[in-house]
Amino acid sequence: SRVSWIWTALAISRSNRVVREPTSPAYSQRVTLPTVYIVRQLPLQAQDAWPRSMRNVGLRVNTIRSRREMEKVDFKSKERFSNRVDAYAKYRPTYPPALVDSIVQKLPIPSSSPFAIADVGSGTGILSKLLLENRFVVYAVEPNAPMRVRAEEMLALSPGFHSVEGDAVRSSLNDHSVDVVVAAQAFHWFATPETVAEFTRILTKSGIIVLVWNDRRVECDDFHSGYESLLVRYCLNYLEVDHRNTTASTIASLFPGWMMQCEHFDNDQPLDLHGLKGRLESSSYCPPKDHPNYIPLMNEVEALFKRHAARNEIRLRQDCVAYFLSR
Repeated sequence: SRVSWIWTALAISRSNRVVREPTSPAYSQRVTLPTVYIVRQLPLQAQDAWPRSMRNVGLRVNTIRSRREMEKVDFKSKERFSNRVDAYAKYRPTYPPALVDSIVQKLPIPSSSPFAIADVGSGTGILSKLLLENRFVVYAVEPNAPMRVRAEEMLALSPGFHSVEGDAVRSSLNDHSVDVVVAAQAFHWFATPETVAEFTRILTKSGIIVLVWNDRRVECDDFHSGYESLLVRYCLNYLEVDHRNTTASTIASLFPGWMMQCEHFDNDQPLDLHGLKGRLESSSYCPPKDHPNYIPLMNEVEALFKRHAARNEIRLRQDCVAYFLSR
């Protein structure tokens, strides 16, 4: 049979010391590399396990070396966003109304009472706000105190809002008490069998689980591929914490016997330069201001913005990707 190929590359330093090729296999297109490099081809089948975040990115030797020298960052998701609350609340995108419409369509015919949703890992309440506007009763389960307090400040007066100190494996909600469990931009932090057991415990028999991510496109144009390259080069543990490492196969393996449906919704985010930098600073992998990578990163982001902005704005191209799970 005909064999399809993809381009991948192995960079080497000027001293001809080989830099070990990434072990996860998924370069989907030819890439821009340093002056000294070897290009070879791999079968297309090899690409599935390589994170999408590696696509269209030149793996520079000095980048790999600098990442080895970076301090070890605490991967505990409950604390990673404590010093990013302001940027998170101000610059993270919301979710498209069509997502809520799709959730409603998948629920049984409503009773006299409104549907109850557990928003697990609710953060500053971005999705909770949208759900409340659609008359759901929302239990916003969040372990991080600064983020939970910000959500309470914004939503405390909203009918149906309940702030809950808890996490994905200890939500403190009652058995079979919610019609929907949703995790927005969060499930990759707690994708474990213990989480699945807790979601199942609090969900009604006819309820659904919805796992949602705003998935930034990395291959659609030069701005987005350049932006991705900067994240790989300068950011802390970016490849390790990228939510795209949690694939459909990962989710299916955690929910054996469940029916799963994936839907995509356009959710572009228009940003000026200040907004683009703020959006980046809201991410847990962005180096803090006292880190040596911070200023070079922001300088290159600004230069990239100026090369590609139209009327002082870029559109961060995003798909809102939702996995619906039901029994």
